[in-house]
Amino acid sequence: MRLRYPNIVAGALAASAPILSTVGMGDSTQFFHDVTSDFESYSPACRDAVRGAFLKLENLAQNKDYHTIQSGFSLCKTPSSGADIHQLKGLLRNAFTMMAMMDYPYSTHFMGSMPANPVKVACDTMLSGADLLPALRDTVGIFYNSSGELTCFDLYGLYLECADPTGCLDSLAWDYQACTEIELCYESNNVSDMFPPLPFTEQDRERYCTKRWGVVPRPGWLKTQFWGDALSTASNIFSPMGILTHGQMEG
Repeated sequence: MRLRYPNIVAGALAASAPILSTVGMGDSTQFFHDVTSDFESYSPACRDAVRGAFLKLENLAQNKDYHTIQSGFSLCKTPSSGADIHQLKGLLRNAFTMMAMMDYPYSTHFMGSMPANPVKVACDTMLSGADLLPALRDTVGIFYNSSGELTCFDLYGLYLECADPTGCLDSLAWDYQACTEIELCYESNNVSDMFPPLPFTEQDRERYCTKRWGVVPRPGWLKTQFWGDALSTASNIFSPMGILTHGQMEG
């Protein structure tokens, strides 16, 4: 708003704002690279264990060993298709995303209940067991089952795929805005990050938004409306938390 209406808005506090990546600029793989870096900075072995767990999941899925996947992740229902496996990968990746974004030195409760230093807790959990699938299950349970009350994970109840590949939780308005204004075409590739390849292109976004909301996204709208990367034309914008929340690395 400070960029667009400097005559009305005196200043702006841009905490955790990856400004350029929300207007469709920059590298689409940057976000999940940064999430991976959070866990890698605590322990490279943590990154390797997560990557190894996803590789094991992929091998089981290719062999259609759905019962082992169901028992390993304590799923409420046995997956039976490639679509179910895709949903599972998204659910797992989303937990790491949330733990990275909520990596505060104190417990938080505004995007689910999270312990203090969840990245550290996650890595300690991931590295505590020899069997990678249960270790990954317990790690994502830090986000999905913080109360310890769940006896199984509901594949389609805990995670909803939406126009924001970093997760929408139950925020329908945010999902709609990610279709109409904000471009969040982020993807993981298992090369620059520890997650399975899950692309999300402009075409994927358009298909989803048309089906879900009956709207067609306008690529480049936010860049045009708010001047994109022409940051030198603005002043009095303070970004205090870039290092903690990826904002610095993603623009």
